[in-house]
Amino acid sequence: TFTAPVVTSNQTLTFKVVVTDDNGATANDTVEIGVVVNALPTVNAGDSQSGITAGATVNLSASASDNDGTVASYAWTQTGGTSAGTITGSTSANASFIAPVVTSNETLIFQVVVTDDNGATNSATIDIGVLAASTEANMSAITLTVSGTNYTGVISTQNITVAVPFG
Repeated sequence: TFTAPVVTSNQTLTFKVVVTDDNGATANDTVEIGVVVNALPTVNAGDSQSGITAGATVNLSASASDNDGTVASYAWTQTGGTSAGTITGSTSANASFIAPVVTSNETLIFQVVVTDDNGATNSATIDIGVLAASTEANMSAITLTVSGTNYTGVISTQNITVAVPFG
């Protein structure tokens, strides 16, 4: 048996065998074996996504091919931004995650690494734009009821102080 070496350019390897019999007579022969470069698989991680809100499910979809074999595996990882936690389906072409809460608009970066049936790998990344969580109240007035008495006031800042008279 023979395991071909990994090569960076196509090569022809020549092997010579010499056989000697019991009487000392010899014979020889050669064989040439062509070793070709294992082409890298091609991979696309999909188009960048933006306007994603916290808590939304984000779908990742890679496409890959291998001109001299088959795609054997996919591996999705997050390489930048606030952690999104678990990537569901991280070892398949199609994966997903739940967008994390971020305090300012942020780009999360995900990478997919594809391996072919001969061990060659290639990768691609995708940017996911996540919007900052809103910190402003979506109301202009508040009503507080204490012991049957209503107190109403206008919200003018994010810090609200309510003074309740007792007496």
